[in-house]
Amino acid sequence: MRNVPHHSPGHLSMKWEEFIVKEWSVPRVGLDLNMTDGDICQEEFQYNEVISCNLEPLPREHYGSKIRYSEHQPFYELRQDGSGLPFKNIMEMRAAKIRNFLEVRDYAGIADVWTIQYEYLLTKGTDHLLTKIEEWTGVKRQCEAFPAQNRRKRPLSRTFAKFVNTNLD
Repeated sequence: MRNVPHHSPGHLSMKWEEFIVKEWSVPRVGLDLNMTDGDICQEEFQYNEVISCNLEPLPREHYGSKIRYSEHQPFYELRQDGSGLPFKNIMEMRAAKIRNFLEVRDYAGIADVWTIQYEYLLTKGTDHLLTKIEEWTGVKRQCEAFPAQNRRKRPLSRTFAKFVNTNLD
């Protein structure tokens, strides 16, 4: 995320120490300055739920000849409490998104929610998961399972791992 921060222009080219604690937001600019609470924005979010409200709040010419990681299309989700306030940092946003995802099991018509670690699916493939879904639903799959993938390990410094383990909810 830090190395390729798509739609996060306020978080470009940062060392992890800065990236991980920086407020998850950018100032509203351009077309967004004409928007107000209640306006419907990109991806059907409301004004107090996302920055930027507009897909491209500034003309492409503003960025020169090279646009980095979709910086011309900022997309910062705001707190889910309707306050219009940004998350303190990316870790706070992640925790809120996980809590929100786990609440899906309480939605009408939902029988259960399974949490599966992405890395598990990479190392084991998806056949086991698809088989479980078939057993649970009684519906045969209409797709092929993905095989296990051997991805290169991304090195993490001990300092980074310790910081995240200490500060992440």
